[in-house]
Parts: sequence; structure tokens; C-alpha cells
Amino acid sequence: MNAQNELINYFLRDGFFRIPNAERMKEGHRKYKKGYEIRFTALNRAEQFSITRLLDKMNFKYGKPYKKRNQIIIPVYGKENFIEFNNAIKKSNC
Repeated sequence: MNAQNELINYFLRDGFFRIPNAERMKEGHRKYKKGYEIRFTALNRAEQFSITRLLDKMNFKYGKPYKKRNQIIIPVYGKENFIEFNNAIKKSNC
């Protein structure tokens, strides 16, 4: 399996997209700071390493991983990354 499909499988398991709310965007940057984000969820440090390795292979710059409940969240920010990854999901056979 190639890196892209592995990354897509991690995402489809329990990742999600955060998309800005167009109505709230009109409030301005100081009030509404939510942008495009892809969130990958790792169940342990080994998965975190695997996901970040795959992100590096795919040339996605990711934010600082953080813990949320019993999981590790690996965020990838930016509209361009969102569009590229969403298109990859649509084209994949996963």
C-alpha cells in the first residue's frame, strides 16, 4: 500500500475535516479564527509516528500533536492542504 492510501485509511478510520463557517468569517479574524484543518487521530505513540511519517512523505506540514481524551490529534492546517487531501480521498479506492 502506498503512503497516500495509508494516510487516507488513518483519516477514514476516525479523522475529520474542519471547514470554516462562511457566516462567521464575516465577523472578522479577531472574533472568528477557525480555518481549514485536517485532523488525524492516533491511538498511541506508534500510530502518531506512523501518521507523521506518512505526512512527511506526502509533503504535508502538520501542527504540533496534542492529546485529547485518550487519543493524540495531529492537525494539518490550510485550505490548500484541505483541497489536496480531499481530492486524494475522492480519487482513491480506499
